[in-house]
Amino acid sequence: MKLRKSTLLFSAAIPLLAASPAGAVTQLIGDIDGFGIAPAGLVRATPAPHDQPADTDGDGIIEPGEFLPDLNHDGTVSGAPDTFDQRSAAEAAATTGAQWTDRSLQGTGAADGATFTFTFTVPTLGMNDFGVDHFINFVFGDYDVTPASLTVDGTVVPLTVQSAGADGAVQLASAVVPWAVMTDGQVVVTINAPNEPYLAVDYVLLSTDQIADTDRDGIPDAVDNCLTVPNAGQEDADGDGTGDACDICPDDPADDADGDGLCADVDPCPEDADCADLKVQISSSLLVTYTVTVRNLGPSNASSVQLHIDLPAGLVLSSFGGSGWSCAIAAGDLSCSRPALAAGATAPSLGFVVVPLPLPSTLSATVSSAAGDPNLANNSATAPVPGRLL
Repeated sequence: MKLRKSTLLFSAAIPLLAASPAGAVTQLIGDIDGFGIAPAGLVRATPAPHDQPADTDGDGIIEPGEFLPDLNHDGTVSGAPDTFDQRSAAEAAATTGAQWTDRSLQGTGAADGATFTFTFTVPTLGMNDFGVDHFINFVFGDYDVTPASLTVDGTVVPLTVQSAGADGAVQLASAVVPWAVMTDGQVVVTINAPNEPYLAVDYVLLSTDQIADTDRDGIPDAVDNCLTVPNAGQEDADGDGTGDACDICPDDPADDADGDGLCADVDPCPEDADCADLKVQISSSLLVTYTVTVRNLGPSNASSVQLHIDLPAGLVLSSFGGSGWSCAIAAGDLSCSRPALAAGATAPSLGFVVVPLPLPSTLSATVSSAAGDPNLANNSATAPVPGRLL
């Protein structure tokens, strides 16, 4: 096995392209996992002392421009000593082509005839990729015995043999898939390598673009969940399609829906930009005089504060009021309001005097505002009303 890094890799002469637009046909056979190999501590095929890493940039994934590992440190990548099979159970059982990925295809002609079949709904007029040519992107390793090529829906695409001193080279080959051949809803890629004794395939990608990897993390832009931040693991804790490495709220799929700068996992009011924890208390004196206190525990100011005193049926107030409160009797209850209450502030108390009923009863107070409230448990309070002394 031998490789030259420039072979079939992007360079300044081949511009990196943006990710496929929304709605484009983007399908992946296999997975972008560096052949399923955990490269830490593994070396590429070189003469002794065999100490050059296979993962040359150390980012934890083997990608184009790097190398399949020399597992037995004999200076070559070939034969039984370098056998690997890192397929998942799903890949091993696949019939679309994933069964050929993430393993060494060993024995003369072992990879010959391996087929990768993409089946998709044909884009229609008005969709982003209607009438658009696509690309097949093929990532493979250790091609060193000619001839070898790909057939993409009948078009032969030659593969470039790796160069001396670069055994186990991982390369990228790309081929245009004209729109005309996509209209049947299927693209078939076949490996032609009758003489090749050792070949490995990481994945095959059908997309509107040649492979671009803006952040150079080994994940093509077309399927990378963080285009400009390296994240080879593609972790996405909240499942919103944006990787944790670039997600403003990695544990909040709505990404701060209320726009208050706090993610839902730490926002006491995830659906309200203003969040005020209002607390109401009632105290009494002289049996018939009541004082209602409202506090704003924050963190936001509260606007349009509403205080409702639910009076037992028939209970009469002889007086009521409080500084800054606007109150009125409606439907037998006392309703009061004030324009605002600052975070951390206590409103001037509201007082009222009742004329007791013949029998004991209970009154209640409930406070609310236009802001969200993270703790509704302290928004209400009750107080007993003694019966009339006969």
